[in-house]
Amino acid sequence: EEPYSHEGEEAGLVVAGELELWVEEERYLLREGDSFAFASTRPHRYRNPGRSTARVVWAVTPPSY
Repeated sequence: EEPYSHEGEEAGLVVAGELELWVEEERYLLREGDSFAFASTRPHRYRNPGRSTARVVWAVTPPSY
């Protein structure tokens, strides 16, 4: 999918599984126990690259969902 951006900040923790996160042109492969944070104004996208369910605690401020 295409990256998107919006006002605010985001942070999260991968609780289970894997998460592939792109922020601008940087790709991060996050696994259980990894965390992340970035300004939501930076183009970003994500996906689950694995076969198991990915569980992520994800906070966005200000709330936009």
